[in-house]
This record gives sequence, structure tokens and C-alpha cells, in this order.
Amino acid sequence: MIRCGYALVIKSIKAITLSSYLAMFFLGVAASLIGATARNIGLSPTQIGLLVAVQNAGFILAVLLAGALADSYEKPKLLLVQI
Repeated sequence: MIRCGYALVIKSIKAITLSSYLAMFFLGVAASLIGATARNIGLSPTQIGLLVAVQNAGFILAVLLAGALADSYEKPKLLLVQI
């Protein structure tokens, strides 16, 4: 790891891969929990589907925006803004 101002840049491919894997894993767990929990509070299957679809659409937009920003700006500056 390299300190760059206040941001911490990870140079290890294994650490980046592991963090990406864990992020996707927890996204899947969250989607499963939303479905199960929403049923318990009385939402219809249509409402549950809409809730999960909106969550995934938000995730897709966030990934597209983050990718465009990563291509345009220096990574340490983006990490600093993220924190």
C-alpha cells in the first residue's frame, strides 16, 4: 500500500480482487435479505421486484459514474473524495 496524501492506494491485485469479490457478495446478500424482509412487512411480489430492480439500477448507474470518473481523474484524488 502507498500513502498518497490522505488517500490510501492499494497496489496489490489480490487485495483489489478480494475487495471486489466481497462487495459483490454482500450486494447479493442484501438483495436476498430485501426480498425476504419485504415479504414479512407486507409488500407484494411486484413491489419486492420493483424494490430490487431499483436497487440494481442504482448500482449500475453508480458503477458507470465511478468508471467515467476513474477514467477522467487521478485515482488518489477520487479516493480522497470518496472518504
